[in-house]
Amino acid sequence: MDLALCLTLCLTAFTLILASREPQCSNFNFQEKLLEKAIRTELKMESIEASIDRVTSTTETEIKEIKGKK
Repeated sequence: MDLALCLTLCLTAFTLILASREPQCSNFNFQEKLLEKAIRTELKMESIEASIDRVTSTTETEIKEIKGKK
């Protein structure tokens, strides 16, 4: 009876330890998520760059108009 109880406790402890582990991402999943984030970052940077170009163009045009009025 002691052996059965010991095996049951050990099996229960082993099961609890395995069940409590966090899921591990495979290397492929990690690389895929990293690539997706890099692409999103690149798209955001392109949008920011376009916005900066518009502001620069508008500012240069306004400066030329101000200089032309003087």
